[in-house]
Amino acid sequence: MSRRRISPSPSESVPSPDAAPGASRLHLYGVVSEPLRVPCFGIDGEPVRVVVCSGALAAVGRVCRPPLLDEPTLLAHDEALRRLGAVVGALLPARFGAGFPYAAALARHLATRAGALRAALALVAHREQMTLLLHGDGAPTLDEVADLAPRPRVAAHRHELPRLAAIRAAVARLAKAERLERADGAAGVAAPPTCLGFVHHLIERGQAGRYRAAIAEAAVDAPVRVTATGPGPAYAFSPDEWISSPSG
Repeated sequence: MSRRRISPSPSESVPSPDAAPGASRLHLYGVVSEPLRVPCFGIDGEPVRVVVCSGALAAVGRVCRPPLLDEPTLLAHDEALRRLGAVVGALLPARFGAGFPYAAALARHLATRAGALRAALALVAHREQMTLLLHGDGAPTLDEVADLAPRPRVAAHRHELPRLAAIRAAVARLAKAERLERADGAAGVAAPPTCLGFVHHLIERGQAGRYRAAIAEAAVDAPVRVTATGPGPAYAFSPDEWISSPSG
């Protein structure tokens, strides 16, 4: 991966730092492992380009306004990420709505996070995310969510969430990484009222059928109800440095 500092593509029209509020902006979709070899399009139908930053390849689109935080736009963003993920070896999704007024601002933002992004991109390479929704019988109680955090995180110890031991063991060979998350802290995720939280697993591409089958078998006798969703982009495996990305 190139370590050159960013040079805006000759085809990019880069507005000045004091561009008017209505001026176009770079909508950041994520960091990818390689240049795009086929055309990809974003939430507004705009072409998605790869901009070279120091230590990262950023997939961006030029949009006229910040995206709305509504279901159609979130779905369009997810679809754009899925199209990107289908044509590159690795995709690390950016937080929805991350945008920058000009390319140099994006470069500065990514440069301070280059190490964490490189490590996360290597983790998700040729892999996709499966998510288990954990269901309770009513509103979650404090002790039921005590081991879950508002943001995706690695389990603190092997015996965390004992009620899920059988389910986690069933997919241990398929899951290359795991993150736990409390339902009320999952930004942008619509969860049923009885959902306690999520267990996110990173699996090799093409293994979703085996994953679902293993979960279905283990869930029969499990003391907690689960629903498996996916596969999809590896949203939960972004580092904290990426989660905090601003909107310009």
